[in-house]
Amino acid sequence: PDLRVVTPAEGNAVKDRAEGAPARGPRVVKAYVTTFFVIASYVWLKLQARFRSQAVIERKLTRAHLRNARRIEHTIVTLQGLFIKVGQLISIMTNFLPPAFRKELEGLQDQVPARPYEDIEARLREEFAGRGPEELFAEFDRRPIASASIGQVHVARTHGGQRVAVKVQYPDIEELVRADLRTLKRIFGILSYFLPHHGLDGVYAEIRDMILQELDFRSEASNMARVAKNFVSRVDIGFPIVVPELSTARVLTTTFQSGARIGDLRRLDEQKIDRRELAQLVIKAYCQQIFVDGVYHADPHPGNILVRPCETSPGKPCIVFLDFGAVAEISPKMRHGIVQFLQGALQGDTQRILRSMKDMGFIARGADDRVFDQIVEYFHRQFQDEIRLDSFNLKDLKFDPRKGLENLADLRRMNISLRDLSSSFHVPK
Repeated sequence: PDLRVVTPAEGNAVKDRAEGAPARGPRVVKAYVTTFFVIASYVWLKLQARFRSQAVIERKLTRAHLRNARRIEHTIVTLQGLFIKVGQLISIMTNFLPPAFRKELEGLQDQVPARPYEDIEARLREEFAGRGPEELFAEFDRRPIASASIGQVHVARTHGGQRVAVKVQYPDIEELVRADLRTLKRIFGILSYFLPHHGLDGVYAEIRDMILQELDFRSEASNMARVAKNFVSRVDIGFPIVVPELSTARVLTTTFQSGARIGDLRRLDEQKIDRRELAQLVIKAYCQQIFVDGVYHADPHPGNILVRPCETSPGKPCIVFLDFGAVAEISPKMRHGIVQFLQGALQGDTQRILRSMKDMGFIARGADDRVFDQIVEYFHRQFQDEIRLDSFNLKDLKFDPRKGLENLADLRRMNISLRDLSSSFHVPK
């Protein structure tokens, strides 16, 4: 969750959103109904495309994106549980989804409806042999500062005077997650019927593994310590410290960390944070985690990275990583392959790119090496023709549907079908 300092007004807003546990009965039905409504709206547009101009369809498509995003956001907030996590994942898929869709779901990153204080107290008593917040802490704020899909965070003070953040899982979350995973599996199966080449089975498996891992706060505490030890010499990169005597598998107490969300540009400007220097710091931190340490923070949405001016170097940005429920390892072979791929792309060396992709496991089992090589060589040539690396900017990369159709036509002339394209590649975990 987003452990940030909030104003009293913001705190009251979080409190006002507290709605209690989602109702059990209609949850599955509501999830299916929303899924079918969204699918039906796009199918209807596809049918209309046969009889209307492209300009009209594009306007209708934009409105459909906005309407469906609002429909999904409303459903997710109503259902809560695991659906909140899925909505957060959708909202950060900046390279794949239309802006209208993402914008409506961005609020799910740190505006998840909170649960009543009584639920939190019940979980604490369950975890600490009947002792409640009053016995465990010298002070415990009943109003949460953040809420997420599986729990929420309260500020407290230990009997020793230390200010801490207490993340508490909801009492019924295990049962809720099991039910939601079954529903999501069926929904992904339905979507796979309409989007057969998008690897949705793999996406569901990733979500399932990540959620089950996040349910055990002992794993998160271990992950936090594991990543933090690789940065002990850095004063500009920080991590919360676990308070073990006040932590269990379902409650995680850490030192409180203040700062602005990395996406809150207004607050960054107020603190006179140099954005370019901040961006470099984040990139270097992740490069160390990926290429040097081989273990990295795998849930980098804006609520999980805080920014504040460094105490030791005024004017310099410091960052704090939060929420280590999702941490991933990367093998030495994959690390080496990523470096080789980037060097091959920068040097225009297609053969190096091919070797690196095969080393990393991007070629599917049973795929034809010749077809794989042809596809990679073709798209690398297209990339070189369209992108100038001396002025490379990610914002300049646009998806042009007409160009995509041209690419498919070129591949057909090379005797490569859409099935060959989808069956040759496997995206490794």
